Amino acid sequence: MSLVAVGAGKGAPGCSFVSINLATVLADPGPRVALLDLDPHGGDLAAYLNLDPRKGMNLLARTSAPFLEALNREGELKQNVLCVGGFPRAADSNRELIEATLAAARGAGQTVVADLGRVGSGSAPLFSSADLVLIVVRPGLVAVHGARRAIQDLQDAGIPSNRIHAVINGWERRRPADLAESAAALPVRTLGAIPLDRKATRRSETAQTPVNKGAALKAFRALASEVARVLASQPDNQRRASRILR
Repeated sequence: MSLVAVGAGKGAPGCSFVSINLATVLADPGPRVALLDLDPHGGDLAAYLNLDPRKGMNLLARTSAPFLEALNREGELKQNVLCVGGFPRAADSNRELIEATLAAARGAGQTVVADLGRVGSGSAPLFSSADLVLIVVRPGLVAVHGARRAIQDLQDAGIPSNRIHAVINGWERRRPADLAESAAALPVRTLGAIPLDRKATRRSETAQTPVNKGAALKAFRALASEVARVLASQPDNQRRASRILR
């Protein structure tokens, strides 16, 4: 199957939000999907999904078991998504561990969505093992500027442009020009756009579950379909991605 890495430029455009809901939709219906919080700065996955703080990447790192065995033992199942929370603090993260986890995830034989947080020149090489990189960006030219720098860092790390796509998160229907301008200003294809849905997002955060209704859910279903098609279009991924095509 395939490894999808989610990142962003400067700011907090919603990497965890996009990662959680993309993984959930990819797994419904379909084979189980793994969701990993590998943000080296300390991720938010555990808070979003009410994961056991005693588990997560630190516990996964201490096991000598094969990756899939450890993942099934230490991960927490949420709606057919096997979730592993991140590092409690940035100081707990370990670059070698993240690289090893990504390499193991890519060869695990299942679809894996990895939240890697902010992209910088130092962290960009971590994305190189992904079959598809999604850069999350808020609508607006200032946010796009940060996303453009992140994309340049990824390209400087040797990641081909055809493996990098954008997701615009939080656009307002009353301001469609923001969406159009943002997509036009990005140097890569925009694969999906998630509308600002305050009610659905609030319900999701309060219940600590993925979104389950409304315009946001519809947009994530469309994004998941596009992700599957992009993965299937890559010659070396055709077999692995075909199982998640809608």
